[in-house]
Amino acid sequence: MLVDVKDDFNFLLLFSALIVFITLLVVYGRIELALYAFFPMIMGWIWILGISSFFDIPFNFVNIVISTFIFGLGDDFSIFITDGMIQAHKTGKGIMQTYKSAIILSGLTTIIGTGVLLFAQHPAIHSIALISVIGIASILLITLYIQPIIFNFFVTKRVKQKKTPITLFILLYSCLLFTYFIVGSIILTVLLIICVYPLPIAKKRKQKALNFVISKLAKSTLYAGVHVSKKIINKEKLNLDTPKILIANHSSFLDILMVLMIDPRVLIMVKSWVYNSPVFGLFIRYAGYPFAEEGSESNLAFIQSRIDDGYSIAIFPEGTRSKDGEIKRFHKGAFYISKALNVPIQPLLLIGAHEVNAKNDIMINSGELIVVVMDELATTNEETYSEFSKRATQLMRKAYEQEKLALTGTNFWQSMVLKNYLYKDPTIEWYVKIKWWLERKNFAYYDSLAGLDGLVYDFGCGYGYLSYYLHYKSKKRSIIASDYDETKITIAANGMHLNTNLHFLTVDIRTQAIKPFTLALVNDVLHYLTPKEQQVFLEKLGSNCTIGGTILIRDGEVQQSSNLKRTQLTEWLSTKIFKFNKTSNSLNFISSEEINKFALNNNFSLEKKLHSKFTSNVLWILKKQA
Repeated sequence: MLVDVKDDFNFLLLFSALIVFITLLVVYGRIELALYAFFPMIMGWIWILGISSFFDIPFNFVNIVISTFIFGLGDDFSIFITDGMIQAHKTGKGIMQTYKSAIILSGLTTIIGTGVLLFAQHPAIHSIALISVIGIASILLITLYIQPIIFNFFVTKRVKQKKTPITLFILLYSCLLFTYFIVGSIILTVLLIICVYPLPIAKKRKQKALNFVISKLAKSTLYAGVHVSKKIINKEKLNLDTPKILIANHSSFLDILMVLMIDPRVLIMVKSWVYNSPVFGLFIRYAGYPFAEEGSESNLAFIQSRIDDGYSIAIFPEGTRSKDGEIKRFHKGAFYISKALNVPIQPLLLIGAHEVNAKNDIMINSGELIVVVMDELATTNEETYSEFSKRATQLMRKAYEQEKLALTGTNFWQSMVLKNYLYKDPTIEWYVKIKWWLERKNFAYYDSLAGLDGLVYDFGCGYGYLSYYLHYKSKKRSIIASDYDETKITIAANGMHLNTNLHFLTVDIRTQAIKPFTLALVNDVLHYLTPKEQQVFLEKLGSNCTIGGTILIRDGEVQQSSNLKRTQLTEWLSTKIFKFNKTSNSLNFISSEEINKFALNNNFSLEKKLHSKFTSNVLWILKKQA
């Protein structure tokens, strides 16, 4: 009978757990946070049942009621810890101790209150006390220690290391891709031993077939990542009918696959760990990949034989992966080989690999992988290989910066920008996603006017997604992003991949000091000011805009009376209902006549663009004349 009661209770508990999980999913808005909050509840129940069974504690009706109480208390503890970790991740402030203190106090009170029953002589009462103490102790251990460890591993620690938080999709897909590559390599090794070795065919023919399969394995691994786009630019410049020394920048494990997928006639200069790898070392050696323990130049005869067989040799002259994605100092081996064997250098620029899979990270994030083929580099007899190396380094660094600026837009940076808002709040996350989707074309246009290294103001920056995009596009820019809402600025400032050129300030633009700037972005801000405050603010902008600088003002235009009503409605919803924005005044939309008057008085050229078919938003582009 007791077993039947226990089984029925387990069924009811599982049903209740399902309801709890669905509720958590709705509240937190992400399956990862729902699982994170739900995990201690299930683990607590498993521990209670396991320990009770191990010590042969009777499971009677009263114990079932007590266990239900413990399960509910575990719900509370788990949610408290989840909320505390989210708040700490959201604001960067250490507030977990307050949550932990409350949980410890509640847990100890419960343990003491029920633990005194251990001294009771009646077996049923004694078992109630045991179940209570064991259950609460298990819940405390899980929520206070195990749960934070999991969140730190997937989120907090990674953000501190300037890595993106892990999502369930990225975790599963990354494991799938690495498993695919490793299993494919193992199968290739087995086939080499069983099938390729015994074949009575010339080794060079077998090597050619093997290198074809290796190239396809690399390509299929990359293309299996459907969340990562791939493209090769200027492939027509790469003529491997004549062997080359290919050099490429190196910041990710994916660089190897990106180079190998280009053509089966490309062999990479490998290090000892690759040669000795139990997973792919055997077929790498058999395929004839050059290996240099003491440097690329130490095996010239073997490299010459590979070139004579029609292969091109790929070398990563930095020697190791760059931590920040920037091109570091080149070693001279590739250039020594080029001069010694009279083989031209062909540089490849690998863009996006660092953002998709940074050094010392196994996560394959969403993004773009771009290979840019540069023109061949030839040397002269008068130029030493050391001078050749320096010239190639400077050339590739300059080209890398130019190509990255030209080829990377809102689609490229979207994943990195949005990752700054992961796990901070479901409402904020969806708000930023929607705003990004609606504004991404405008952001690309703003970027085209921002210059590469001037001072940019982003007034009314909100959660800072535009500022992040402009910062990622060119980290040489100095960006001052300000907003009246302290909560938004706190969230914006607690992001990833910032340097000292990006500043978030909580300040009222009516009193904000402004330095000479090259670009000022005034997006949906002016209508929060009174007409007089608008004029004062504009005059302050006009006096601090440098010659050739730009002021971009986007706001509702008074003249568009029919569309203005829709704009007023969206602002009413934003400020009064959803409260995404704060205001201390009534809304005051400006007219084109006022903007035109300001432009004439302050020596600005003026251009106006309609920004919406459904609202009265227009973009005024003001450029300071000499």
